Amino acid sequence: EAINQAKTSLPDLKYIWLGATSEIDTNAMTVTFYWADGSDNSWLMNHNAHWYYHASLGISEPSGYDINEYKKNGSLIREPYLMMWLPPDSIAWSLNDTPDVSNYSNYKDSNMGYVVKIDRISDI
Repeated sequence: EAINQAKTSLPDLKYIWLGATSEIDTNAMTVTFYWADGSDNSWLMNHNAHWYYHASLGISEPSGYDINEYKKNGSLIREPYLMMWLPPDSIAWSLNDTPDVSNYSNYKDSNMGYVVKIDRISDI
């Protein structure tokens, strides 16, 4: 509801970054998502009705990897960051994952929002 209200006042809004990351168990081929503050992750794990289904690739997102890149080039790129996004031609927000956003020109200040923003502090 809050995201839809924000979309009303910010029509370019397409991506909402969440304070969550993923971990992959390569032996079991499972992805587990975690809130950055360590709080209960059951909402993330149990709301797969909000996951994006990529029909042309035959997979659900978030997957932990860039499946499109893998199918095109065989490159296995981790996507550890979780977001809500508004897929093209859709009115429903979906969960998805992505690698570091600095590699993508389609992310702009005008189309990104944050539910949680955490600045990482390095040890000196």
